[in-house]
Formats: sequence, structure tokens, C-alpha cells
Amino acid sequence: MIPAPLLNPVSLKILENFPKPFNSGRTADHLDNFPAQNELEVIDYWTHVVKIDHNLSQRNRFFVRGNLYDRSSFINDWFKSYASGQAQNYLSRGGSLDDVHTFSPSFLGNFRYGYNRYVRLTSPKRGRGFDLTSLGFPASLNNAIDPALREFPVIIVRAGGTSILQGLSTGEDRNIDTHSFVAAFTKTKGAHTIEFGHEYRAYRYNRYVTTTSGSGSYLFEETYTRGPIDNSPASPMGQGFAALLLGIPSTSGSSMIVRNTSYAAESTAWMFYFQDNWRVNRKATVTLGVRYELEGPMTERYNRTLRGFDPDVVQPQEAAARAAYAAAYAATPTAELTPEQFKVRGGLQYAGVNGQPRELWDRNTRNIMPRVGLAYRLNEKTVLRTGYGVFYNPLGVRRGDPLQDGYSETTTFVPTSNQLTFTTLSNPFPNGILEPVGNSLGILIDLGKAATFFNSHPASSYMQRWQLSIQRELPRQIFLEVAYVGNYGTNIETEVASTSSTGFTPIKDLNALPSKYLSTSVIRDAANSANNSYWTANLQFNPFRNLPNMGTFASNTTITRAALVRPYPQYTQLMTTDNSGTSFYQSLQVRAERRPRNGLTTSLGYTWSKFMERVMYLNAGDEMPSRSVAQQDHPHRITVSTVYELPVGRRKKFLSGMHGVANAIVGGWQVQGIYTWQTGSPITWPDAVLLTDGSNVALDTRNPNRWFDTSAFLTDSTLLPQNHLRTFSRYFNTIRLDNTNNFDLAATKKWRVREGMTLQVRADFLNALNHTRFGSPNTQPTNRSFGQITATSADPRQVQLGMKLTF
Repeated sequence: MIPAPLLNPVSLKILENFPKPFNSGRTADHLDNFPAQNELEVIDYWTHVVKIDHNLSQRNRFFVRGNLYDRSSFINDWFKSYASGQAQNYLSRGGSLDDVHTFSPSFLGNFRYGYNRYVRLTSPKRGRGFDLTSLGFPASLNNAIDPALREFPVIIVRAGGTSILQGLSTGEDRNIDTHSFVAAFTKTKGAHTIEFGHEYRAYRYNRYVTTTSGSGSYLFEETYTRGPIDNSPASPMGQGFAALLLGIPSTSGSSMIVRNTSYAAESTAWMFYFQDNWRVNRKATVTLGVRYELEGPMTERYNRTLRGFDPDVVQPQEAAARAAYAAAYAATPTAELTPEQFKVRGGLQYAGVNGQPRELWDRNTRNIMPRVGLAYRLNEKTVLRTGYGVFYNPLGVRRGDPLQDGYSETTTFVPTSNQLTFTTLSNPFPNGILEPVGNSLGILIDLGKAATFFNSHPASSYMQRWQLSIQRELPRQIFLEVAYVGNYGTNIETEVASTSSTGFTPIKDLNALPSKYLSTSVIRDAANSANNSYWTANLQFNPFRNLPNMGTFASNTTITRAALVRPYPQYTQLMTTDNSGTSFYQSLQVRAERRPRNGLTTSLGYTWSKFMERVMYLNAGDEMPSRSVAQQDHPHRITVSTVYELPVGRRKKFLSGMHGVANAIVGGWQVQGIYTWQTGSPITWPDAVLLTDGSNVALDTRNPNRWFDTSAFLTDSTLLPQNHLRTFSRYFNTIRLDNTNNFDLAATKKWRVREGMTLQVRADFLNALNHTRFGSPNTQPTNRSFGQITATSADPRQVQLGMKLTF
């Protein structure tokens, strides 16, 4: 029992916004006992599209189109108070103007302007402007927060790491504007059809930060309420709620108040093209073209963002840190790093500061994309086609949000400095709220922390595509095409594999421990343990101790040897993008089509392909990504599509004399079926240890309880190596997900209501045969479900009914 005088008055006021349990709970320990926990989301939305076409003259055809979309709802109103309830709004506004002008019978121009605005807005259902003093918080805290952003604070109560009570956390206001202008021209002259033109696009992305954490976020758990001593095990539940009653939050990263800034980002693109379709003679047509794209790197209107990284700038702390390292080196030597080699170099750069450009990366001016094609008629029924082209991927179009380190600030709640006296909710931030410093720290920003920056000199990824095909008309109105298609990708953005999961990091850590220092042991033997202890042991000194602007590094008395030998020891991580990846795709594609005959159209497609890539760093410190099969690799794909007009009804083979209502109901139906079979994707793997050469991992007969041979893997967690050099591939060609085996069916019918008006009804049966496609198996060797599948990845049969009126 907590004596009444110790109950915090702010906590008691907060609890007035959380209703009492409505029953004894859904579990043995009485959890899940809140009202409205499964409350349905009620959504209001509408959409309108208006288009007007008008022939201004014989030379001008013009149209204007406008589209509007609104969607709004209220969700998560569990407590019917300020502690819950979120309003969601999604708005889209767009339109375009288009004019086709005939300059002459052989020269046309098409001019179009398009605009689209998308808004995503979330806010508290009961609005902002909340008065924190009504809960007992001090007026100084209340007045330090903009009333337009002030909300009921985030309250989280945990038991054993699980949240058992959590209030609302919301706040988003994003506005995306897209402008585009197109001028396209077509000129015919003799045997030449020439197309040329340009397009301009501007992408503007504004984000206004309205997070609930700006009014305070407080986490209550067992840190200060466990007992009878401070290292006693936590109870299953109750101690987090006791901390709330005492008004003492924890410092576990969720008790804080934040100051975030907004941004206004923009990127642009200019695109030009020229293409000549030249009919050389009655047998040959040649296509020659080129496309050029000039991207404007992203900018932030007020330069509130980091830009790049200078690897050579000397940090002011270098001299003191080197002296401290040299003094400790004699007693604690690190053979891999002599005092002469220890440096504190490298610092982040801000856009528009100290001579840095406003653009967040260098403009790429070399995106020239040639295109060439040839169509040659070998005889009246056979055509040969071939072509080659280069295609660049964009850099500036939403490459990422501005990196606003320094423009946002977090004030962490500190409950105690001596374990005897405590700061409580009655005055949670007695020293005030920290304000953002902007770019005033310069290269000192983010020292002692993980840092991320834009690669100032990115390489645009591009694809080289080529094709060679033969098309042949066969008897019985059958068309056959056989093609070889290839694609080679260069400068692809790479990923870094996770050592403990199947995930990945899409940016590379330039500050990772070099791979040459990782253990090469495949199990946790003596050599692996010794290597791990050597790099992770805490050395009894810290060259950054008490140095200014070093964050938590300045207060640490020890440092690991791995942290010292990093390329940039003043950071924990240094993350940016990397474009050293490549990919290679080859395929044989066969397509056969039986053109409409007796109301039946059938097409068959088959693709035999191989997709390899080199885009994954198995170890963060590797110099080059590893080569493997791609996740998008599907060696075999078969598709069969049929459309059949049922021979029933007026002027059909059956019941041709049907009239009136009977024909309107029974006659004129069309059915369509699409069957798809495709090899499953390669399974994504974490780091693992094979006990065999890997040739026997795939099973001849597999089932959801044993998708591959789990006995081929090391499953004892005590023997798994630590900090070792990963060589285990992310994907294997022979171990794949379940194959796609799907049949979709549709039935449609049209009625001619009157002149110029048609009504169509349609019924779609997706996965009509209700085939089950299994999900991914568990790939964690130490998990007892290893090798088992517990979920499906395809939807069951779905039926959709639709109606369309055209007039």
C-alpha cells in the first residue's frame, strides 16, 4: 500500500482521464479490461472527378480535369477523454490542363500542366490548446509550450516490458505538392516520324511537426518501485502503476519533452527527349532516340538540414584526446592503433554554411540515355525485333527527408541524481526545456552519438536493357513470340544485412569495425571468444573523458577497444548511402496468343529467367557487397488468360431467338479467367551456421512443419559465434517460399440503356479456387519454431461485385 501523502497530485489528476476497468479482464492476471479496446473506425470519405473536353477550333482540342478526395475518421478513442481519441484526415486535390494544337497536318504539339496536392493530418480528437496546469503541472512548463501545439501528455505504464496502459500519441501534418509541365511534339516528314519535347517537375514536401511528445511523454515501469532492494526481480505487474501513483517516471528513453522543427523540402527535374522512327524500307524500321534528365538536388527552404561529411576536418578535441590516448597507451596498448595513428578527424556539414551549397548533394549532369531499336520483316509472317536502351533512376525525387540534427532537441526527464531524492511530475523539468541550437555547433554536432548524412557525391543508378525477339504468325490465327531479354544494373544503392534478423539497413555505416578484425570462427570456440573479449572489453580509460561537446562520451570512464579503432572514433555510427551495387537479369520469354475466334481469345506466357545481384554487405565493414540470387528472382512463371463470350442469347449459337427480358438477363455474358503459376522467392536469412556444405538443406518433400532440413544448421545458442565474419548468404537459390498457384475468374455483362448510355455489371472471384499459399518459415536457428510456417501469405477467395454506368 502507498500512503496517501505519497500519492502524487498530478498523477491523481491524470488518472481521472483513464476510466476504471469495465470487467475483471480477459486474462488470468486481469489484463485487457479497458472499455472500447476494439472500437471500430468509422470512415467518411468522398471523391469526385470532373472532366470537360472542348474543341476550341479545328486546330485546338482542349480539356480540363479536376479531382477531389476527402477521407476523415476518428480512431483510438478508448477512454473517451483527453487521453485518447485521434482525428485522421487525408485530402487530395488535383487537376490538369491539356491542349493539343495542330500546327500543320504533319506537325502536332501537346501541352499539359498538372498539379496535385496531398495532405495527411492527424491530431487529437478533442483538439489542442490543453491546459497542463489543469493536471497540476507548473505554469512555467505550461507556458513554455506553444498553446497551438499543447496536448494531454503521453502516459505509458508497463509491466515486464509490456505496455498495459498507454495514452494517445499522435501528431502529423504533411503536405505534398507536385507540379508538372509537358510539351510534346510530333513531326512527320517522309519516312521519318520524329518525336521530341520536354517535361518539368517540381516536388514540394512540407512537414509541420505537431507531436504529442512536445507536451511531454512519461514512462512508468519497475525501475524505482521494485523491492525489497533495488536489484530485486520485477513483479509480473503492479510496480509500473505504483510508479505512476508516486509520480516518478523512468528514464528509459520515453520520458522526455521534445522540441521539433518543421521543414519545407523541394526537388526538381528537367527532362528532354528526341526520337526518330525511320521507316527505311517496306521491311525495316529503325528507332533512334536519346533522353536527358537533369535533376535538381533536394533543398530545404531555410537550410534547416545537414548536408554532407568532411572526412578530413580536424575536431577541436583531437589534441586533448590524442594526449590522453598516448598517456594510457603504455599501460593499455592496442597494437592495431598506435598513438600516432589515433586521430579525431571528420565532421558533419550544414547546407548553406561555411561555403557549403544549399543543395543536399551534387547535381548529376551526365544522365544521357540513348535508345536504339530495329524491326525487320523477314517474310510476310515473321518479324525480327531488337533494341537497347539506358534508363536512369531518379535521385532527387523524395530521396529522403531533411536531416535536421540540431534543429530538434530532446529534454530527458531525470528522476534522481543521488537515488535518495526524486524529481516527480509536480515539476518534471526543474531546469527548464532545452531549446534547439540550430547549426551553431557546426562540425561539433552529434559527437558521441550515431550520425547520418547525405552522400554529397551520389552516383545515379542506371539500367542497361536489351532485347531480341522473333514474332511469327502461325495457322489458326495463332501469334507466337520468342524473346531474349536482359538487364544490367549499375550504381545500385546497397544494403547492410542484420546479424540477428532477416532485416537490413538501407544505408552503410562508414564507422563500422573493419571486417579484418572480425573472428573467422564458425562456432563459438576459444579463438572466437578470445577475439570477442579483446574487442568488446572495457579499457580502463577514455580519451574523450570530460571533453566538451562529446555527449555521453565525456562522462564515460571506460571505452571499448573496438570503439577506438573505428575510422571516426568520435561517433558511434556514421551512416550514409552507398551506390556500389550491381544486378544482372536474363530471361527467355515465350508468348502465344490465339486471336478471337468463335468468341474465344486465349493467351499463354512463359518466362524462364535468372536474376543475380550484388547489393548486400554481409558485414557492415566489408569493402564490397556480396553476390547472391535476388529476392525478386522467379526462375519460372506461367500465365494463361482466356476471354470467352458465351454463345447464349440473341444472334448467338444457343437460344438465338431469345427476346426482351430473358435475353437481357441470360444473353451477352462474357467470362474471363487468369491462371498464374510462379516459382517462389528465395527465403531471406539472418546470419546462421551450416553444419554441412549446404547441398542437402532443401527437401524433396516439404510441408509447413518442416520446410527445409533444420538438422543442417547449428541451433545451440551457446555455440553461435560472436562478432564473427559473416559468410552465410542472405539468399539461397534452392530454399524458397511457396510457389504462386492462383486462378482468378470474372464475369461481365453490358446493357445498352439508350443511345450513348451503357450499363455494365461485373463479378470478380479472386483466388477463385481458394488455393492456400504458405508464408515464410521461421529462419531463426535458435527458435523452437525453426523451419516451420505458421501463417499464409495470400488472401482467401474474395468476391467483388461492381456496376458502372457510362454516358
